Amino acid sequence: MQANNNNTLLVIVTAVIALSAGVWFGLDNYGAKNVPVTKIQGVILSTAKTIDDFDLIDNKNRKFKLENLKNKWSIMFFGYTHCPDVCPMTLTTLQQLSKLFTRENLTPPQVILVTVDPQRDTPEVLDEYVGYFDKDFVAATGDLSEVQKLASELGIYFKKAAGASGDVDADDYAMDHTTSFIVFNPQAEVAAYLKQPHEAARILEDLRVIVGSYQ
Repeated sequence: MQANNNNTLLVIVTAVIALSAGVWFGLDNYGAKNVPVTKIQGVILSTAKTIDDFDLIDNKNRKFKLENLKNKWSIMFFGYTHCPDVCPMTLTTLQQLSKLFTRENLTPPQVILVTVDPQRDTPEVLDEYVGYFDKDFVAATGDLSEVQKLASELGIYFKKAAGASGDVDADDYAMDHTTSFIVFNPQAEVAAYLKQPHEAARILEDLRVIVGSYQ
């Protein structure tokens, strides 16, 4: 178990170093009403999508349901703590995004990681993982069937895959998964999808456009 924790920490540190070399951009106030209609790196739904309620557990061992997405803008993505590259780099980008909001004296969107690996990702494991990036980030787990139901409704793909050992049934198995962000509006409806590559400054610009489209 200690070896796994050390490997996870090494992956996180490597990703942080890789992304910290990026250049910070000067940003205008997050005034969505002044944003011109333009393309985003993804798609804004012409009609926001309502989804069914779900029953998950967050990283603080509390119920996490559709209700938790209301009254705020949220960014949700699917990943897992043993992910070797994409997930820690994604969380580092979202950490940078949160700092951009703070610099502008604005409330950042709620960030939610839904694990595609509930077998290994307990609330305690998730809490330590996301807490490394931002104490306000939320991570959720639950029964595999519940995660699959939510992922399917959101058009998210994930599947168990072989890890370094080459055996999908070995303890070092990996998970293939979609890397898109799902943006929820304050009514807990799907407003937009953002696709890779994810960059903090671009996400902020895209969020301006998305929020502006709902005003």
